[in-house]
Amino acid sequence: MNSLFSLVGWILGIVEWVLIIYIVMKIFVPQNRYTLVAGKYVEIVLAPIRKTLFRLFPKLASTKVDISPIALWLLIWLAQQLIWSLRRIP
Repeated sequence: MNSLFSLVGWILGIVEWVLIIYIVMKIFVPQNRYTLVAGKYVEIVLAPIRKTLFRLFPKLASTKVDISPIALWLLIWLAQQLIWSLRRIP
């Protein structure tokens, strides 16, 4: 069971790095083909989070700031903390 938690934690770490790289690429080279390819996969996850945030906080829809990557990063962090806690249970 410990190896399963390690695998899931490892996968979440990779997803976290892909998200960070995507955000940086989106800021500095938004029309690069690698940014567009990464966006194809990251936006699948960001779109429902963005939709939920807009539903919960309607004024966010009118701003130019997209906080869905921050929300996704927080969800990944919470999942990693949960997995770390579960790994420590004997």
